[in-house]
Amino acid sequence: MTGLILTIDDGDPLITYQPPGAWTQRNSSTDPTIATNFYGKTLMTTRTPGATMFITFEGVNIAVFGSKSPEHGNYSTNLDGIVGRGSGVGDMQYNARVYVSQTLTPMTHMLTILNQNTGILDIDY
Repeated sequence: MTGLILTIDDGDPLITYQPPGAWTQRNSSTDPTIATNFYGKTLMTTRTPGATMFITFEGVNIAVFGSKSPEHGNYSTNLDGIVGRGSGVGDMQYNARVYVSQTLTPMTHMLTILNQNTGILDIDY
């Protein structure tokens, strides 16, 4: 049996961004490059240290995509208490993996991604 793959865009209410005002949704009307490079023609972005994205989901895998560039920074991840680190620093790349899990037990999970510094962190889908 094949599992269902569900794509959740950055502005979906299933995703929570904290603290208020730390994240900005950019879209194709404010930046034409977003129209061709980002899913749903939108992305959420921050440069605020400590800004956090939360998602609670039921399933056996999760992947989060954004972009990378020389202006991006480091971030930490926490999936059900398992802490990891990531970096968005690199050559310009769209549809870049911000996070991907291993196979999980089928149950409710919580993923948190926290911006570590003043570099850019963006969430596309």
